[in-house]
Amino acid sequence: MAEANLRYYSGYAKLTREYFDELAGSIQGARKTPTSSGGVIGAAPTRRKDSPSPPPAMALEGKLGTSPVGAFVVENGLARVVRAPLLASSFRGPGGAEISLPLTFDPEEIDLAPGDQVLVRVTAPIEEGLEPGAQYRGDVTVPGLPGTRVGLVIRRDPQD
Repeated sequence: MAEANLRYYSGYAKLTREYFDELAGSIQGARKTPTSSGGVIGAAPTRRKDSPSPPPAMALEGKLGTSPVGAFVVENGLARVVRAPLLASSFRGPGGAEISLPLTFDPEEIDLAPGDQVLVRVTAPIEEGLEPGAQYRGDVTVPGLPGTRVGLVIRRDPQD
């Protein structure tokens, strides 16, 4: 039974990664602008050529009181087991204002053998303090596992 679950989640993680790669390629082609590895999830506003682009990020957007969900894959490319919590940074909003959002991760902690991967779900509450339409940027990391920074953009629906 455990082996069947492992095969299921490994296949699901691979399918999710392929989906996000395809989505990023579609967005990149539509915008005709280069992106760094990982692609862009969600639409980005048009920017002037001389203004720097923010790094790619997964966008979680919703109306006040909702909790949008996103998912990403974490893979252990090291030659040792990695056990670590997922950590979220603070988020920066308009004008550089820093806020803390209580993100929820499933699983809350990873335990990966070398070469293993896991699909992580992240949930972000859309709270009263978030300005409608404003982007709040932060990231998620796994201490001790290089290359696991996942950029997040939390946004309250502009029509809210």
